[in-house]
Amino acid sequence: MSKSLLTGIRERGFVRISAYWGETSAQYLDPDSGEPAGLVALVGELLADDLGVNPEFVNMVWEDHIDALLNDQVDISIKHTNTPERAFNVEFTIESILCEEGRIVILSSNDLKKEADLNQAHRIISVAKGSSQEVHVRERYPLAQVKILTDAQETLDAVLNGQADACLHDTKVPGFLSLHPECTILTKDDGQPITPYKDCVHPCIKPGDQRFLNWLNSWMAFNKAAGKFDRIMNEVAVVHKEKFDRLVTK
Repeated sequence: MSKSLLTGIRERGFVRISAYWGETSAQYLDPDSGEPAGLVALVGELLADDLGVNPEFVNMVWEDHIDALLNDQVDISIKHTNTPERAFNVEFTIESILCEEGRIVILSSNDLKKEADLNQAHRIISVAKGSSQEVHVRERYPLAQVKILTDAQETLDAVLNGQADACLHDTKVPGFLSLHPECTILTKDDGQPITPYKDCVHPCIKPGDQRFLNWLNSWMAFNKAAGKFDRIMNEVAVVHKEKFDRLVTK
């Protein structure tokens, strides 16, 4: 019987966590110290502490995270949306860390007035290849044209540059709108944001290690019930907000 990665991590003394240090409050580098910050950093540090090891964050572009897991370059990815397609390749924990509400980003000058206006053959909606947003767009707006781009930032830039009528995203939207006041989000008649999707993010690992997955499921259940993830999310929203705002506006 092969040794579980759980044992290997504890023997080596560190856990390798995939990260993408960008400009969202979910995962970025502290502009003062240069140290990992945001949700991924805090959950990763909690995970390492409970494993009795040190965290080692491995920075890479977002689209490489799954391949890095499968090729044993990292041990775990903290923040991925659990989609059926991704679940063919990796194993997700049962519990989620949090669920995020999507927003529809458009130019303020666009003639879009309601969500139904997106589901038309002449509309172009930009999405990142392989993202959960691609799934939502194809299901929710089947008549619209789908513009596939490399990453989430490109999908937002496509709206800004007039190459797309809209894009869907969540964590990147506040920072993007603060930098580009000419863009906005599509709202309902009462002014409340339209929520085109709600995604739940889970840690995931390479398939085939039931011992490690069982431990992670127990770890998630314990810390979620204890309110630790809620406290981390509050810290990200409050304590890190000032630094994040400074990071995206400097």
